[in-house]
Amino acid sequence: MDISQTIEHIARRHSPHSQALSSFTPKETLGWHRNHFNRLVHFLYGFCFTPAIAAHVMHVYRHSSKTAFYLALTAIMVTSLCYEWFEWLVAIMLSAKDAEAYND
Repeated sequence: MDISQTIEHIARRHSPHSQALSSFTPKETLGWHRNHFNRLVHFLYGFCFTPAIAAHVMHVYRHSSKTAFYLALTAIMVTSLCYEWFEWLVAIMLSAKDAEAYND
């Protein structure tokens, strides 16, 4: 049972049967609009590449592990920001229908 099913179960359990929530979805109720796969990919991008970039910086440039981690984290954040800017530009340049299709 995932979190959305748990929330639905609790909401249905505490309402009278005559007022049962027939179309209750946590996504709509809580305003979850973002694709969860997209969140996973964003997380894994930083989680997987940060150690690799830090190891590269330590090996090639002979920085301390603290400095290498800081530089790796900075590189991940900058590249993520550039990608978000790209997505924003796509959203404002395309029609609303095409932008939604791109984001799905």
